[in-house]
Amino acid sequence: MMIASRLDWNVFIDQRIIVTVLLIAFYWPVSAYAGEVMTSDVEHHNGRFTVHSSVIVYRPADDVRTILTDFKNLSHINTSIKNVDILAPSQNGTLRMRVKSEVCALFVCLNYRWVQEVTILPSGDIVTRFDPAMSDFREGWVRYRLLAEGDHTRLITDAVLVPNFWFPPLIGTMLIKGKLSSEALEAATGIETVAMRREAKRL
Repeated sequence: MMIASRLDWNVFIDQRIIVTVLLIAFYWPVSAYAGEVMTSDVEHHNGRFTVHSSVIVYRPADDVRTILTDFKNLSHINTSIKNVDILAPSQNGTLRMRVKSEVCALFVCLNYRWVQEVTILPSGDIVTRFDPAMSDFREGWVRYRLLAEGDHTRLITDAVLVPNFWFPPLIGTMLIKGKLSSEALEAATGIETVAMRREAKRL
């Protein structure tokens, strides 16, 4: 009984260490990012991730929208995106693309892909919907709202993601939640960086 208890405790400690390191890997770099996080919330229940975030981007709304809709260069604002292929439009003319992504921390890497349709609403909101038949997600959609606040932009992101791929229990869940939590601030930093590079080229 003593041996079993000691082994159980060691496994528990190992899991605690792994989770702690994963959290540091995703949350420690946030302090170096630009932008300002107003809210960031990721919930996970029965395999379903629900995301809501609000971040201030220190660029005008027109700049932010232009960069967010430069789909071929999404990897410049989201480092987990490895490749974007623009596909033939849907039957109703909606833009379609295939995206490949990778998220790694320590010895754990998650690779996944999805095909999404992108719609720009009359309000200016950007909405993406995943095609489950061609994706590693049973369900997925993301909505970006851009609210002009003077020379700045409040970028509000709402999303639902239901992965259709296996990931390690506990570790995989923490990995995905950590990445989703940090993505809004990473995007704000990427947008500001791309905007500054474009301004520098014009000089």
